[in-house]
Amino acid sequence: MGAFLEKDNAESFAEDLKNKGYAPYIVSIGDSMKRQWHTVRLGDYDTQEEAAKAAGEFAKKERMTASIRGVGAL
Repeated sequence: MGAFLEKDNAESFAEDLKNKGYAPYIVSIGDSMKRQWHTVRLGDYDTQEEAAKAAGEFAKKERMTASIRGVGAL
């Protein structure tokens, strides 16, 4: 849902999503420039198709872009 260099920003965004009834979680991942990114994510899907459907529904409902990423991806 989002990637932030500042953890506080990720936590704030996650809290906004919680207030809308979602169950976000934060995954922190380092990049090649040794920066720590804090990514806000939703869902855990068994297939790419399930994830794509959920992302499309979220994007339509919330009018936000939703991307599908693997567990360890930024």
